[in-house]
Amino acid sequence: MKKRNLLQRSIIIGIVTLVGLYIVIGPHGRRPHLKDLTPSGIKENLAQNIHLGLDLKGGSHLVMRVKTEEYLKRLTEDSATAAQKRCEGSRL
Repeated sequence: MKKRNLLQRSIIIGIVTLVGLYIVIGPHGRRPHLKDLTPSGIKENLAQNIHLGLDLKGGSHLVMRVKTEEYLKRLTEDSATAAQKRCEGSRL
């Protein structure tokens, strides 16, 4: 009983593995040919089937820099100006 269950699981795992490999390596949109099984054919099919984004191709690099000194200087100047205006307004 256990050997039969193990055999069934092995067959299912083998079928799923073969289908997965065909989806990744096999040609899409046409019937497979013998040249698709050569190393160059597999490489060509992989290039057509798997589309990499710019991050994986190495074509994207983003760096964000924040200039805190300038921001803090402007913030304190604005706060000082607002405080002076309030003081002048309260004197009147």
